[in-house]
Amino acid sequence: MKRFLLFTLMLGFSFYGNSQCSDLCPVSLSGGGPGFTCTSFGGGAGICQATIGSTTITCVYVDDACLTSVVPVEFGKIEARKAGDAIEVSWTTLSEINNQQFEIERSYDGIDFMYTDYVNGAGNSNIETSYSFSDENFEAKERVVYYRIKQVDFDGNFAYSNILSVRNESTATVISKFGYDDVALKIEIDATADGTSEVLLSDMQGRTVYNASHYFNEGINNFEIIKSELSGGLYVISVRTEGQDILTRKVFIQ
Repeated sequence: MKRFLLFTLMLGFSFYGNSQCSDLCPVSLSGGGPGFTCTSFGGGAGICQATIGSTTITCVYVDDACLTSVVPVEFGKIEARKAGDAIEVSWTTLSEINNQQFEIERSYDGIDFMYTDYVNGAGNSNIETSYSFSDENFEAKERVVYYRIKQVDFDGNFAYSNILSVRNESTATVISKFGYDDVALKIEIDATADGTSEVLLSDMQGRTVYNASHYFNEGINNFEIIKSELSGGLYVISVRTEGQDILTRKVFIQ
C-alpha cells in the first residue's frame, strides 16, 4: 500500500533527470542529513528535499535509491519588452507543483533587486500557463532595466528565473547576460551599432583588474575574461561607448 501511495503521488509531479539529486541521496532513508530532510514510507521508498542556493529540489526514492528529482516550476518562455511608457514582463510555465505566487523584482544594475509586485500562481498544473505583469513605475531616466521572477511555494521555498534586461533607451548598449565557469567570466553585450567600447572590470576597492577595448558589431557580442586572474567577490563591469553614458553592472564571482 505504501508503494502504491508513493506511485500515486509521483504521477502528479513533473520529473527531471536525477543528476541533481544523486549527490544528495542519503545512505538510508531512516533520516536526513546536512542540507536535506527525508520522509520514509517504508520498504526503501520515500521523498527527500534539499535546498541548493535558492532552489528546493524534491527527490523521490525507490529501493533506497534516488529515482528522480522534482522541480516546483518548469519555466517556458520568459521575456520583457518596452511597451509605451511601461515595461511588459511575460512568462509561461509548463508545469507547477505547490506554487503559490510569482514575485516580480526590478533592478537597475543587474544584481541589487527590489520587490515590485506579485502574480498568483496556479498551485498545481501540468499544462502550459501564461502570466504577465505591466511595470509602469520604473525610473524613466534609467537606460537599462533588469527583471527576475521569484517563484514562491506555499511552504515558503522559492527559486529565481533567469535575469532579463530591457533597453529603456533605444541607443543604449546592454550587458544582456553574464556567467562564469572554472575558466572564464563570460559576458554578452547587446550593441545598437557597430563600434569600439572600453570594457573595465573593477573590484569593490576601486582597483581595475581588467581594461581593454573591444569592437562590437550591432547585436549580440560575446567575450571572456580569464577567471584565474580574478579572486572571488563582487565586481563592477563598466562599458564606455562614445556618445553614451557609462553602462555598469555588478557581478558576484565565487
